[in-house]
Amino acid sequence: MSEPTTIARSYAKAAFESACAHNTVAAWSDALAALQTWLADDRARRVVNHPLLPADRIAESIITALGNLDENMQNFVRLLAENHRLLLIPNITALFEQYRAQSEQRIEAQVVSAMPLSDAQQKSLTETLSSRLNAEVVLNCSLDKNLLAGAVVHAGRLSVDGSLKARLQKLSATLNVSAP
Repeated sequence: MSEPTTIARSYAKAAFESACAHNTVAAWSDALAALQTWLADDRARRVVNHPLLPADRIAESIITALGNLDENMQNFVRLLAENHRLLLIPNITALFEQYRAQSEQRIEAQVVSAMPLSDAQQKSLTETLSSRLNAEVVLNCSLDKNLLAGAVVHAGRLSVDGSLKARLQKLSATLNVSAP
């Protein structure tokens, strides 16, 4: 069987194209997030995986539970149920959000630092990345006490490891000595 992301890609692309065509990208994004949250519940997963429930009943259960889905979204849920692809919703949602970010020229940057970044540091980093990547950058900051100092940044295809650990490893390699 193919990798889930590979299978999910065509569904995500179709959903995104439909959302763009009907100017409902934000609504689709919200609906996919709601569907993903709904599927995280054990009872919901049992309904989706129930061997005796027909696909149309599973789809109608979801549509009823979520409530405010437009006709295109309802048809999408029915298609996923019919093809036994509802459990791919997390993959579909992630890909949909990537397509959305690309179309909006927005990049989410993951910043892992040893200490919390100040507002000024976050603003400076956002401006620098936005300029370099020619896109709106949204920072997602987290802490890792194992870094000792510095930060690691992943933004799209750009990766910058400015951590003290990486610097020590580079120095160690230069001196041809194994790092601690």
